[in-house]
Amino acid sequence: MHTVIKAFFANYVSERVVQPSFKGVKMRSFWMASGFVASLAVSAVAGNFTLLGAFSLPQGDLGDSKKANAENGFGVGGDFSVPLQASNQLFITTTGLFIHNAENTDDVPSGVTYDAGGWNNISILSGVKFVGNNSPTMAFYGLAQIGLNFALLGDEDLQSSGYGYYSYDIDETTSYEAGTSLALAFGGGVEVNRFNIGLRYLILGKPKLKYEITDNTTGDVIGKGTGKLSISILALLVGFSF
Repeated sequence: MHTVIKAFFANYVSERVVQPSFKGVKMRSFWMASGFVASLAVSAVAGNFTLLGAFSLPQGDLGDSKKANAENGFGVGGDFSVPLQASNQLFITTTGLFIHNAENTDDVPSGVTYDAGGWNNISILSGVKFVGNNSPTMAFYGLAQIGLNFALLGDEDLQSSGYGYYSYDIDETTSYEAGTSLALAFGGGVEVNRFNIGLRYLILGKPKLKYEITDNTTGDVIGKGTGKLSISILALLVGFSF
């Protein structure tokens, strides 16, 4: 592996760069994002479409300070629900969500420049939604879904000029390929007229992601590999139905 990086900034870099925690975002898979937007546009043609905004709380490895070290984030997306036969309580619901969580870099020591865009996940899921028959204007609901998650990761830039007792300079970039994984979602909430407030727990699997470390001074590839990290998110969703 990359011995220079391992020697430098031992805890921080060995865990976050050489043994990838996959922080940072790069939109290499543009077609994935385009497909996500297209699916929401098609969904709006018929049925009940709900535009969603999300507040994202990273869970497990994603929020672990020794692993992904992600911060609370935000997201946008939509739900498209179609009644199952003549039922007004049971629906097939398809969801598209884009969620971004920045990386916490508070523990980066002085003299080191570390730049990472954070974590981006695009999830497309479908499942069953049950809506209670509570009142004409308010109803509680619960849902369970299964689908795919696309982890879109980007470059991490690391620079240092003779950090600590090391006399050499470091200027390196770690780049990642996008990965896919099975995704599950469970949640519930309340609908009041056209407004929707709910919680959704997203289990986004362990995408397999390849990475490559490049020395920006020489342009040489000085390290590469593959790794996985479990991604889970608790999302507070606020929506408006059309």
